[in-house]
Amino acid sequence: MSNCLAHVCFISPESLRFSDPDEEMAGGAERQEVLIGEALKNRGFEVTFLCSEAYGNSITKRNGIEYWAKLPTHYNSYLDAVSNLQKISTVLKEIDADIYYLRGKPMLCLSLWFLSEIKDKDIIFSISNDNNVIPKLLKKNYNLIQYWLYRIAIQRVDTVLAQTVKQQKIVMEEYNKEAILVKNIHNSPDISSVTEHEEREYILWVGRVERSQKKPHRFLNLASKLPEKEFILIGPKTENDQYYSEIMEWSSQLENVSFLGYVPPQEIMEYYNQAQMLVNTSDFEGFPNTFLEAWGYCCPVISLHYEADGIIEQEAVGKVSGSISAMVNDVREISERPKLRNKLGRRAREYVEEHHSQERIINDIERIILNHTGN
Repeated sequence: MSNCLAHVCFISPESLRFSDPDEEMAGGAERQEVLIGEALKNRGFEVTFLCSEAYGNSITKRNGIEYWAKLPTHYNSYLDAVSNLQKISTVLKEIDADIYYLRGKPMLCLSLWFLSEIKDKDIIFSISNDNNVIPKLLKKNYNLIQYWLYRIAIQRVDTVLAQTVKQQKIVMEEYNKEAILVKNIHNSPDISSVTEHEEREYILWVGRVERSQKKPHRFLNLASKLPEKEFILIGPKTENDQYYSEIMEWSSQLENVSFLGYVPPQEIMEYYNQAQMLVNTSDFEGFPNTFLEAWGYCCPVISLHYEADGIIEQEAVGKVSGSISAMVNDVREISERPKLRNKLGRRAREYVEEHHSQERIINDIERIILNHTGN
C-alpha cells in the first residue's frame, strides 16, 4: 500500500466524460465520483478510476489520478457476461486496490460482488437512484434471474451507501441490509456572485431528455399553460432519438420556451443564477445534483412529485405540487413574488452549506474506508 492511507478504485464507466467538455452524457453519479476521488487523493489516498474501454483501452492521467479505460461495455448476452467477468478480473488484479467503489450500475454491482467473493476484496456500493433498489423498478429493467442475483449482491456487499433516508429504509425493508447515509457533495459559489431575485427572468428545467424518469414533456405541458412566462429547457439527448426529436418539435411550437439542448457543466451554472426557480418533473430520483446546484444559487425548486426525503417542504426550500394543475398555480405564484423566491432561495442555500459541504461528506467517506482497511 506504500505510504498512502489506502488505495481506492472507483468503478465508473463514464467518469472520463465528466472532465471532457465535448461529451454530453456524464451525469450526477460521475460528478460525485470524481469529486470524491479528487478529494480523497488530496487527503493522502491512492485513487484509480476504472472506466469504459470505449475510451481507447489505455491509461490516462488527470489531476494526478489514473483513469484505466479497460472496463468491458457490452452485456448483451450471458456469454458476454462470462467474458466480461474474465476481463474485469484481470484488470482488477492489475489495479490491486484495497477498496472498490461503485455508484449505481446494478449489473456491474452483481459482477463486482461475484469477483469480490473470489478475490476477498471489499466493495462499497453507493445507490445512485431509487431505481437501484425499488423492486418494481428493477423488475422493469432486468429479467428475474438478474433481479434475484442482484438482490443477493446487495445483501452481501461489504457496505451500501444511501443518498436519502428513503433509500436507507428501502434497503432495510427489502434486503434486510443496513445502508449508511452519505449525502451528495456540493460546493456553493460565492454569495456575492448570486443574482437578486428581482432581476431573474425565467423558469428552468435541467436534466436528461428521456421519457422513463425525467419526463421533460411535463415541463412543456406546464409552459403551454403559462404562456405569459418564459421557460428554458436544458438537457442532452439519451439513446431515444425519437423522444428527443419530439421534445425539440414541441418546444419549437411554444413561443415562450427555449430548448437549449446540451450545455457544458461549466456554463450551466449561470442559468441557475438567472432562474426564478428550477422545475423537476420526475416521479423518482436519487438525490438530484440539479437541486444542489440550484439551491447554491438561491434558486428554489418546484417539484411535481419527488419530495427529496421531505426536505423541499420541511426545510422551506421550494414546493412539491403533486399535480400539473397545482404546479401551474405554484409556479405562477412564486414567479410573481420575488420576495418569496428570495426567502425560499436563501434558505435553500443555507441548507446546502449546512448539509452538503465537501469537508463534511469526505470526512464521512474517509471514516468508512478506513474502517474497511483497519487504519
